[in-house]
Amino acid sequence: SKVGTNSYLNNFKTIFETLYKLYLPVYKDHKYKMKIVFFAAYNFTIEKIFNDLFIGNYLRGKGLNYFGGYVGLIANFEYWIPLFTINMYKFFDKSFNKDFDWQIYWVFYIDAGISLNDEVTDFTLDRNFMHILPALIVGTSFKAYPKFVPLVVNLEVNFNVYNMIKTKGNFSSYIFFEFSVSRYVD
Repeated sequence: SKVGTNSYLNNFKTIFETLYKLYLPVYKDHKYKMKIVFFAAYNFTIEKIFNDLFIGNYLRGKGLNYFGGYVGLIANFEYWIPLFTINMYKFFDKSFNKDFDWQIYWVFYIDAGISLNDEVTDFTLDRNFMHILPALIVGTSFKAYPKFVPLVVNLEVNFNVYNMIKTKGNFSSYIFFEFSVSRYVD
C-alpha cells in the first residue's frame, strides 16, 4: 500500500436522498403539485431513489435511456385542471343502487433534472472533466379517476425538449404518446 492512501475509503459507499412534495389547491378543484428530489452518492453512481427508478417515476417520457449520477436534482411541476365529472347511475338502461362518478382532469407538467456523473453519452455536457446530464420533458395528459375504485386511466403526450435541442432533430421524433391504466396510490 502507498503512503498516504486510505484503502477503507475506497470501499466506503453512502447515499443521501431527500424528497419534498407540495400539494396546493389553487382555485376550486384546480391543483398545483410540485416534487423536488435531491440525491448525492459517494463512490458510486445511482439511477434510482427511494427504490424507484428516475426514468418513469420522476422523469416521464420515453426519450431518456439513462439518467443518474453522483449528485443531482430533479423537479416536477404539475397543474391540474378539472374538466368535468361523469355520473353513471345508469348503464345500458340498467340502473344501479350506487352512483359511479368519474372525475376527468387535464394535466400540464414539466419534468426537469440535472446530474453530475461519470457516464459519457450523446446528451452529456462535458466541461472540465465533468459530465453534466440535463433533462427537460414537457407534457400534458388527460386523467380519469373513477371514484368508486382506486384506478387511474391516463392518456399522455410528452415531448423531450432537451434531447431535441441537443441533437437538432425534428419535432416528431421526440414526441411520445402513452396510454395506461394503473392502480391509484396517493
